[in-house]
Order: sequence, then C-alpha cells, then structure tokens
Amino acid sequence: MVLFERASKPAIPIVSHGFETMVDTTAKVRGLPQLQYVVVPLNYKSLTPEQAIVQTEPVMDDILRHLTSVAEQPETAGGNSVGVEKIQFHGVDRFEACERFNEAFLRNDWGDGYPLLPPTEERVREILRGTTRKPDDVVCIFPPANGVATVEKIAINAAMAGCRPEHLPVLMAGLRAFLKIHPVWLEAFQTSTSSQAPLFMLNGPIAQELGVNGGRCCLGPGRDNAVNITIGRAFTLAIRNIGQLYPGITDMDTIGSPRKFSFCLAENEKESPWEPFQVEHGYSKEASTITIFSTLGERDVAFQGHLSVEHLLRQISTFIDAGNSERFLGFRGESAESEKGRLLLLPPIHAQALADGGFSKKAVKEFLYHTVTQPAKQLLQVARKMQNKVLPQWRWLAELPESEAEKIFLPVVESPELYHIVVAGSDRPKPAICPIYCLPSTLEITDRA
Repeated sequence: MVLFERASKPAIPIVSHGFETMVDTTAKVRGLPQLQYVVVPLNYKSLTPEQAIVQTEPVMDDILRHLTSVAEQPETAGGNSVGVEKIQFHGVDRFEACERFNEAFLRNDWGDGYPLLPPTEERVREILRGTTRKPDDVVCIFPPANGVATVEKIAINAAMAGCRPEHLPVLMAGLRAFLKIHPVWLEAFQTSTSSQAPLFMLNGPIAQELGVNGGRCCLGPGRDNAVNITIGRAFTLAIRNIGQLYPGITDMDTIGSPRKFSFCLAENEKESPWEPFQVEHGYSKEASTITIFSTLGERDVAFQGHLSVEHLLRQISTFIDAGNSERFLGFRGESAESEKGRLLLLPPIHAQALADGGFSKKAVKEFLYHTVTQPAKQLLQVARKMQNKVLPQWRWLAELPESEAEKIFLPVVESPELYHIVVAGSDRPKPAICPIYCLPSTLEITDRA
C-alpha cells in the first residue's frame, strides 16, 4: 500500500484490529506518516467469504471517503538518526545506578526481560576495539523500522549482552547476513504472527577461536555455551533496538518462542565426515562465516539404534513435520518461490554412520526428499480456501475431490535442496529437526581487528 501511495495511486489499507501500531510505524519510516486506513475487527484469513462481506460493508463509506479526499503527506527521511542519544543513570552507588538503568530499559522494552549490563562509554569503547571499522560507519539499514545500524549502535547492544571486542565483527556480519534473506520473506519473518526466530551458526576458524560450542548441549545453557548465549543474545537486542522490532508494535507474534532469546551455535566440523556448511555454499574451509536460519521450531528425534543406514534415515524421516501449501499459491507473481525447508542437526555418530554407508550430504537430501511425502489432500488444505491464489499448474490438483487427492502423495518440501544438514552435538544418537521459514543466508566475517 505504501508503494501505491508513493506512486500517487490512491490506496486504503484495511487493517485488522491490533495491527494499527505496526501500520503506523511502517508508514512513518517509509515516508507516509499520515497514511489513511480503515480498521476491521478480525483477520480476513480466518473468515468465510460471507463473514468477510459482513465485516467489510460497515467500513465501505470510510474507504470511499479516504479515496476521494486529499490528505497532506509530508515527506520524511524515515529510519533512525545516525547519532546515539546518551542517557545517564545515578544512584548512591554503581549497583543502584545499574538497577535504575535496568528498570528504565525494561519499562521502554529495550531489553529482552533479563538483566542487562550497562553500556557505559568505557565499555562500548572497549568493544569497538574489536573491529577495523569506525564507530559511525553504517553497517546496514535494518528493518522493519529502517534503523541505521552503525558500528557504535551494534557495539552498544553487544555491551548490554556482555560481549567481548572480538564478538563485534560476528554481530556486524550476522546482521548483514540477515538482510540477504529474500525481501518478501524478510518482512514477513520479522513481523509475522508466527513464532519465527533466527538461529545463527558459525563456521571456520573463528568458531574455535571464540569458543563457540558445537558439541554437547550446544543449544542449551551452561558454562560451555557462555559465548553462544552471549552472541545470540546480542543479536536479539540489536535486531529489536536497531530495527525497532518490539512486541505488539512491529513484532506481531501470537504466542512467541524462547528461541527468540538466544539461538547460536557452531557446526561441529571436527567430528563431521563431510564438508562444512560454508564449503557447500561456496566459501573455503579456512573462511570464517556466519549463517542465519529462520527457524519455526525444533523437534527432538528420539530412537534407539538402527539396522542399516537406510533404516536410520527412514527413522529420521518419520519425525519430519508436515509440508505446507506455499508451493501451490502465487502470492508473488507466477511462481510460488517456496523456500520453506528443514534444518537437520545431525550428531557426529549418525553423520559418520551415514558417510560410512556411502551417503554424502547430497544423497541424504535426495533420500529424505523422496521418502518424506504426504497426501495432497493435507498439503492443499490452506490452498483449498484460497482457490483464487492457486497457480495455474496446480489448479487441477486443488479441484480434485478430497477422496482423490488423498491418494496422491507429494514430497513435503519442494526440492531436495530445501533440506539443510548441519553436524552438531556430541556422541549420543539424537538428531534435531527445525522447520525453517526461508532459505539460509551465509556471509564471511570480515573487519576483524
């Protein structure tokens, strides 16, 4: 709608109740602070056509009035200013000042709910020593509020999470990798009502240098994961505060997920029989990289032993979640561009067994693609309600009676490449599977001091 308005094409968004603040914020940062819209009680996706008509009729007069009136639209630059506002907190001692700092930041929703470390000038200056970039260099413009992510702003959020100077280049690269996600998926990933959360993974020499755990309990708490948790938390804070991704304002998540607090690990390259993840994606083994996965959950794969490598893969396949209707629907033109896949976190003992049995990563992906299928009847449930969005090549399938569609089995993901395999964990045979929202993004970590 914003694009239509900026092109002088009248457009009036119809906004479901509860999303007004997100619309106001998005319009403001895109140069339309006085965007006109109407509000209806419920989300249209959950309504029948008859209910949608009943909901829309009362606002038709308002829509026509907005379309035929002229509203002044002052141009604004949008986004955050490059400068950093400095706030001071005082107390009878440093402890009281720190307590007041935390109370204020919690009240303004600038933290994650846990106690923060004060980003003092001295502490931020120390963290800035970790990069060759200047404090006011712009690393990226971060959505959804088009916040200007300078090196100093990233360092401030890093300081609150307890980072060290050498963590700063990791954060800078991770935020830029975040922005390499498909632009349509990126906006939906951040502001969706679903509980998507980023998982950051390090590869190459930097993982060992920084002490990022890729072994036992690498996504859990404790001493061995201190660096994982600190870096993951810094990402969460930077994404929130620079991009202004705040619950109920731009983050419209319905239930939420603890994965949004901190989700960071290293690939266990030392015990992997295969090439590391970054090598699969065009980088050298010596390159230090960071990858972001847009996770939708995680599922523990629990079973005891296997009879053969094929049996092992078939057991894993039974835990892979159902597919979705994205491939059948044309929201973005003539192609569905479905990018939803699965991240398989495979412990070394299983990876070695598969490699010894002649399976490469590519062969594992092919096996899972052809093995994990689901009746078209189930895959098409969402598409059945959105017949006008079904792509031409799939209409024959969507129009079949459910009794016939139940006999046709399709892979739950659109291609083998949508399975992503990472070796992680320790010597116990317990993989984990994470559905992912869009293609992962990998970037080399540079600008290290």
